[in-house]
Amino acid sequence: MAEKLWIGLVSLLPTEWDDELGGVMGAFTNAVGLATDEQHFVDQIRVAVKEFEMELEEVEDIELFADRIRAHEVSDEIRAMAEEARTEGGIFFSTLHTYDRWRQ
Repeated sequence: MAEKLWIGLVSLLPTEWDDELGGVMGAFTNAVGLATDEQHFVDQIRVAVKEFEMELEEVEDIELFADRIRAHEVSDEIRAMAEEARTEGGIFFSTLHTYDRWRQ
């Protein structure tokens, strides 16, 4: 099965207290990457976020990148990430937005 470019909103939790991130309770970011299907995309994200010493809480709004740009405005940052993912492979993350209290 051919790989296609996917995008999703990623919610992360720290694996332990992290002073580098200021002891945040969690974070969210956009992820873009090549994958054969949604589950393959999520599996790749799960592996990639371990580099941040965080664990994947969930991925929301998963869709093909081509569908996203047809239906919604997409920032230049995310478009650049998509091009990098398309040429280099792997998972790319946008700016990490942290929060210091539990989401409700």
